[in-house]
Amino acid sequence: MKLGIELFFDSIWLKIDELNGPLRAFFEQLKTYVEKQGDREYRFTQGEVRQALNISSAGIKRFMRELVSLEYLCVLSGAKHSGYLYSIEYWDDFKKLKSDIKTTLKKQLDQ
Repeated sequence: MKLGIELFFDSIWLKIDELNGPLRAFFEQLKTYVEKQGDREYRFTQGEVRQALNISSAGIKRFMRELVSLEYLCVLSGAKHSGYLYSIEYWDDFKKLKSDIKTTLKKQLDQ
């Protein structure tokens, strides 16, 4: 059973995570980018992130819109034609959460 958890954990995790694969990958890249700026309160624009992460204009708009709707990002200011200023609202600790779930599953098997 432990081997089953090891083999299928990533599939299980994808079902648990509210962010789909590409959106999760983008969000993790975005968090890394913001942390490299030296401050978790760093404010950024779509254009800045698009250039830094080398993502298409359509892709960045979709990712940012989805993250705002899920309340991972916050729109701080701006307008449609002049652009928006964003910050990360919810810093989920993806690696810790994934590890905690894996540990819990293993403990349940041991019991």
